[in-house]
Amino acid sequence: MADVQLKNGYTPVANEILDNLVRLPLNGTQWRIVLLLWRETYGFSRKECAFSDAYMASRLGIKRQNVHTEFKALEKAGIVKVTVQPTFSSPRSVSFCKDHDIWNIGGCNAKALQPCDAMTGMQEDAMTGMQEHDRGVMQKHCHRKQPLKQNIDDFFETAWKLYPNKKGKAQVGASAKTRLYDLGIEQMARCVKRYLDDLKKDAWRKPQNGSTFFNSGYVDYMDANYIGDAAENMPIVAPVFETKMIDGKEVAIRVN
Repeated sequence: MADVQLKNGYTPVANEILDNLVRLPLNGTQWRIVLLLWRETYGFSRKECAFSDAYMASRLGIKRQNVHTEFKALEKAGIVKVTVQPTFSSPRSVSFCKDHDIWNIGGCNAKALQPCDAMTGMQEDAMTGMQEHDRGVMQKHCHRKQPLKQNIDDFFETAWKLYPNKKGKAQVGASAKTRLYDLGIEQMARCVKRYLDDLKKDAWRKPQNGSTFFNSGYVDYMDANYIGDAAENMPIVAPVFETKMIDGKEVAIRVN
Protein backbone atom coordinates (compact mmCIF):
# COMPACT_ATOMS: atom_id res chain seq x y z
CA MET A 1 0.00 0.00 0.00
CA ALA A 2 1.34 3.40 -0.98
CA ASP A 3 2.34 5.56 1.98
CA VAL A 4 1.24 8.98 0.73
CA GLN A 5 2.11 11.81 3.10
CA LEU A 6 1.91 15.60 2.65
CA LYS A 7 5.28 15.90 4.36
CA ASN A 8 6.81 14.23 1.29
CA GLY A 9 5.63 17.14 -0.85
CA TYR A 10 2.41 18.42 -2.35
CA THR A 11 1.25 20.70 -5.17
CA PRO A 12 -0.89 23.70 -4.09
CA VAL A 13 -3.46 24.76 -6.68
CA ALA A 14 -6.02 27.50 -5.95
CA ASN A 15 -9.65 26.37 -5.79
CA GLU A 16 -10.61 29.18 -8.18
CA ILE A 17 -8.36 27.66 -10.84
CA LEU A 18 -9.90 24.22 -10.37
CA ASP A 19 -13.45 25.60 -10.37
CA ASN A 20 -12.90 27.25 -13.75
CA LEU A 21 -10.70 24.60 -15.35
CA VAL A 22 -13.08 21.70 -14.71
CA ARG A 23 -15.69 23.49 -16.84
CA LEU A 24 -13.46 23.26 -19.91
CA PRO A 25 -13.79 20.25 -22.25
CA LEU A 26 -10.10 19.37 -22.21
CA ASN A 27 -9.22 15.98 -23.62
CA GLY A 28 -7.21 13.45 -21.65
CA THR A 29 -3.79 14.40 -23.02
CA GLN A 30 -4.40 18.10 -22.36
CA TRP A 31 -5.39 17.37 -18.76
CA ARG A 32 -2.25 15.33 -18.24
CA ILE A 33 -0.06 18.10 -19.65
CA VAL A 34 -1.67 20.62 -17.27
CA LEU A 35 -1.22 18.28 -14.29
CA LEU A 36 2.42 17.66 -15.19
CA LEU A 37 3.03 21.40 -15.56
CA TRP A 38 1.50 22.03 -12.14
CA ARG A 39 3.70 19.33 -10.65
CA GLU A 40 6.86 20.81 -12.17
CA THR A 41 6.00 24.41 -11.24
CA TYR A 42 3.71 24.73 -8.22
CA GLY A 43 5.04 21.41 -6.89
CA PHE A 44 8.47 23.06 -6.57
CA SER A 45 7.14 26.51 -5.55
CA ARG A 46 8.09 28.15 -8.84
CA LYS A 47 6.13 29.93 -11.57
CA GLU A 48 7.80 28.38 -14.63
CA CYS A 49 9.98 25.45 -15.60
CA ALA A 50 11.85 23.86 -18.51
CA PHE A 51 9.12 21.98 -20.38
CA SER A 52 10.14 20.49 -23.73
CA ASP A 53 8.06 18.17 -25.92
CA ALA A 54 10.61 15.43 -25.35
CA TYR A 55 10.31 15.76 -21.58
CA MET A 56 6.50 15.68 -21.68
CA ALA A 57 6.53 12.63 -23.94
CA SER A 58 8.95 10.85 -21.61
CA ARG A 59 6.97 11.61 -18.44
CA LEU A 60 3.51 10.95 -19.88
CA GLY A 61 4.34 7.93 -22.02
CA ILE A 62 2.77 9.55 -25.09
CA LYS A 63 4.23 10.07 -28.56
CA ARG A 64 6.10 13.35 -28.93
CA GLN A 65 3.96 14.49 -31.88
CA ASN A 66 0.78 13.98 -29.83
CA VAL A 67 1.97 16.02 -26.85
CA HIS A 68 3.22 18.72 -29.22
CA THR A 69 -0.22 19.02 -30.84
CA GLU A 70 -2.11 19.17 -27.53
CA PHE A 71 0.40 21.56 -25.96
CA LYS A 72 -0.02 23.97 -28.88
CA ALA A 73 -3.81 23.79 -28.39
CA LEU A 74 -3.41 24.71 -24.71
CA GLU A 75 -1.03 27.52 -25.63
CA LYS A 76 -3.45 28.88 -28.22
CA ALA A 77 -6.22 28.80 -25.62
CA GLY A 78 -4.07 30.87 -23.25
CA ILE A 79 -4.03 28.15 -20.60
CA VAL A 80 -0.25 27.68 -20.78
CA LYS A 81 2.35 30.27 -21.77
CA VAL A 82 5.85 29.94 -23.20
CA THR A 83 7.87 32.41 -21.13
CA VAL A 84 11.27 31.71 -22.67
CA GLN A 85 11.69 30.45 -26.22
CA PRO A 86 13.98 27.45 -26.77
CA THR A 87 17.53 28.00 -27.99
CA PHE A 88 20.19 25.74 -29.40
CA SER A 89 21.49 25.00 -25.89
CA SER A 90 18.40 25.17 -23.67
CA PRO A 91 14.73 24.08 -23.77
CA ARG A 92 11.79 26.47 -23.59
CA SER A 93 10.35 27.60 -20.26
CA VAL A 94 6.60 27.34 -19.66
CA SER A 95 4.16 28.65 -17.06
CA PHE A 96 0.49 28.05 -16.32
CA CYS A 97 -1.77 31.07 -16.91
CA LYS A 98 -3.81 31.64 -13.75
CA ASP A 99 -5.87 34.45 -15.28
CA HIS A 100 -8.89 32.39 -16.37
CA ASP A 101 -10.58 35.52 -17.76
CA ILE A 102 -8.25 35.44 -20.76
CA TRP A 103 -8.60 31.73 -21.53
CA ASN A 104 -9.80 31.58 -25.11
CA ILE A 105 -11.46 28.28 -25.91
CA GLY A 106 -12.72 29.64 -29.21
CA GLY A 107 -9.16 30.23 -30.33
CA CYS A 108 -8.31 26.54 -30.09
CA ASN A 109 -8.55 23.77 -32.62
CA ALA A 110 -12.27 22.91 -32.74
CA LYS A 111 -11.53 19.21 -32.41
CA ALA A 112 -9.13 19.73 -29.53
CA LEU A 113 -11.37 21.92 -27.38
CA GLN A 114 -15.03 21.78 -28.34
CA PRO A 115 -17.71 23.66 -26.36
CA CYS A 116 -19.69 21.60 -23.86
CA ASP A 117 -23.23 20.47 -24.54
CA ALA A 118 -25.62 22.66 -22.55
CA MET A 119 -27.85 19.73 -21.55
CA THR A 120 -25.25 17.18 -20.48
CA GLY A 121 -22.28 19.41 -19.61
CA MET A 122 -19.89 17.19 -21.52
CA GLN A 123 -18.93 16.07 -24.99
CA GLU A 124 -20.19 12.76 -26.29
CA ASP A 125 -16.63 11.60 -26.88
CA ALA A 126 -15.36 12.87 -23.51
CA MET A 127 -17.58 10.84 -21.18
CA THR A 128 -14.58 9.42 -19.39
CA GLY A 129 -12.44 12.55 -19.73
CA MET A 130 -9.91 11.02 -22.09
CA GLN A 131 -9.43 9.95 -25.68
CA GLU A 132 -9.01 6.37 -26.88
CA HIS A 133 -5.25 6.84 -26.98
CA ASP A 134 -5.16 7.97 -23.36
CA ARG A 135 -7.32 5.04 -22.24
CA GLY A 136 -4.88 2.66 -23.87
CA VAL A 137 -1.91 4.28 -22.17
CA MET A 138 -3.67 4.26 -18.80
CA GLN A 139 -4.58 0.58 -19.11
CA LYS A 140 -0.99 -0.21 -20.01
CA HIS A 141 0.30 1.56 -16.91
CA CYS A 142 -2.37 0.06 -14.65
CA HIS A 143 -1.37 -3.47 -15.65
CA ARG A 144 2.37 -2.79 -15.45
CA LYS A 145 4.05 -4.38 -12.49
CA GLN A 146 4.94 -1.66 -10.02
CA PRO A 147 8.50 -1.62 -8.62
CA LEU A 148 8.91 -2.49 -4.97
CA LYS A 149 9.63 0.40 -2.60
CA GLN A 150 12.83 -1.34 -1.51
CA ASN A 151 14.04 -1.48 -5.12
CA ILE A 152 13.40 2.24 -5.53
CA ASP A 153 15.18 3.06 -2.25
CA ASP A 154 18.16 0.90 -3.21
CA PHE A 155 18.33 2.60 -6.59
CA PHE A 156 18.28 6.03 -4.98
CA GLU A 157 21.12 5.09 -2.64
CA THR A 158 23.21 4.11 -5.66
CA ALA A 159 22.35 7.33 -7.53
CA TRP A 160 23.01 9.47 -4.44
CA LYS A 161 26.57 8.16 -4.22
CA LEU A 162 27.27 9.54 -7.71
CA TYR A 163 26.70 13.14 -6.60
CA PRO A 164 29.32 15.14 -4.63
CA ASN A 165 27.10 17.46 -2.54
CA LYS A 166 25.30 15.23 -0.01
CA LYS A 167 23.08 17.92 1.55
CA GLY A 168 19.30 17.50 1.78
CA LYS A 169 18.96 13.76 1.24
CA ALA A 170 15.82 13.52 3.40
CA GLN A 171 14.14 16.21 1.27
CA VAL A 172 13.96 13.94 -1.78
CA GLY A 173 10.43 12.50 -1.59
CA ALA A 174 9.04 9.15 -2.69
CA SER A 175 7.56 10.47 -5.95
CA ALA A 176 10.89 12.05 -6.94
CA LYS A 177 12.70 8.78 -6.21
CA THR A 178 10.24 6.89 -8.40
CA ARG A 179 10.89 9.27 -11.32
CA LEU A 180 14.62 8.73 -10.92
CA TYR A 181 14.09 4.97 -10.82
CA ASP A 182 12.16 5.14 -14.10
CA LEU A 183 15.09 6.92 -15.76
CA GLY A 184 17.59 4.20 -14.83
CA ILE A 185 21.05 4.41 -13.32
CA GLU A 186 22.85 4.83 -16.65
CA GLN A 187 20.93 7.97 -17.58
CA MET A 188 21.23 9.34 -14.04
CA ALA A 189 25.00 8.85 -14.22
CA ARG A 190 25.04 10.80 -17.50
CA CYS A 191 22.95 13.58 -15.93
CA VAL A 192 25.40 13.91 -13.04
CA LYS A 193 28.42 13.89 -15.35
CA ARG A 194 26.93 16.50 -17.69
CA TYR A 195 26.06 18.79 -14.80
CA LEU A 196 29.52 18.48 -13.21
CA ASP A 197 31.17 19.04 -16.59
CA ASP A 198 29.11 22.23 -17.00
CA LEU A 199 30.27 23.46 -13.57
CA LYS A 200 33.91 23.15 -14.66
CA LYS A 201 33.34 25.82 -17.30
CA ASP A 202 32.92 28.43 -14.52
CA ALA A 203 35.34 28.05 -11.61
CA TRP A 204 33.11 30.06 -9.24
CA ARG A 205 30.13 27.70 -9.57
CA LYS A 206 29.59 25.04 -6.91
CA PRO A 207 27.34 21.95 -7.03
CA GLN A 208 23.81 22.64 -5.82
CA ASN A 209 22.51 20.64 -2.87
CA GLY A 210 21.81 17.01 -3.61
CA SER A 211 18.12 17.50 -2.79
CA THR A 212 17.83 20.25 -5.41
CA PHE A 213 19.56 18.21 -8.09
CA PHE A 214 17.61 14.99 -7.53
CA ASN A 215 14.25 16.74 -7.18
CA SER A 216 14.49 18.81 -10.37
CA GLY A 217 18.02 19.92 -11.26
CA TYR A 218 18.77 16.80 -13.30
CA VAL A 219 15.92 17.45 -15.77
CA ASP A 220 17.91 19.79 -18.04
CA TYR A 221 20.64 17.14 -18.31
CA MET A 222 18.41 14.23 -19.37
CA ASP A 223 19.08 12.61 -22.74
CA ALA A 224 15.88 14.12 -24.15
CA ASN A 225 16.76 17.69 -23.12
CA TYR A 226 20.53 18.03 -23.13
CA ILE A 227 22.20 19.12 -26.36
CA GLY A 228 25.40 20.61 -24.97
CA ASP A 229 27.55 17.86 -26.44
CA ALA A 230 25.98 18.36 -29.85
CA ALA A 231 26.61 22.08 -29.68
CA GLU A 232 30.29 21.52 -28.89
CA ASN A 233 30.67 19.08 -31.77
CA MET A 234 28.98 21.27 -34.39
CA PRO A 235 31.41 22.16 -37.21
CA ILE A 236 32.35 25.82 -37.57
CA VAL A 237 31.10 27.10 -40.91
CA ALA A 238 32.97 30.01 -42.45
CA PRO A 239 30.62 32.77 -43.62
CA VAL A 240 30.19 33.23 -47.37
CA PHE A 241 29.26 36.64 -48.76
CA GLU A 242 28.07 37.85 -52.12
CA THR A 243 28.36 41.43 -53.34
CA LYS A 244 25.18 42.97 -54.75
CA MET A 245 24.28 46.41 -56.01
CA ILE A 246 21.54 48.03 -53.93
CA ASP A 247 20.50 51.63 -54.64
CA GLY A 248 23.71 52.10 -56.60
CA LYS A 249 25.93 50.85 -53.77
CA GLU A 250 27.84 47.59 -53.37
CA VAL A 251 26.56 45.67 -50.35
CA ALA A 252 28.04 42.41 -48.97
CA ILE A 253 25.24 39.92 -48.16
CA ARG A 254 25.85 36.68 -46.30
CA VAL A 255 24.44 33.67 -48.17
CA ASN A 256 25.08 30.77 -45.71
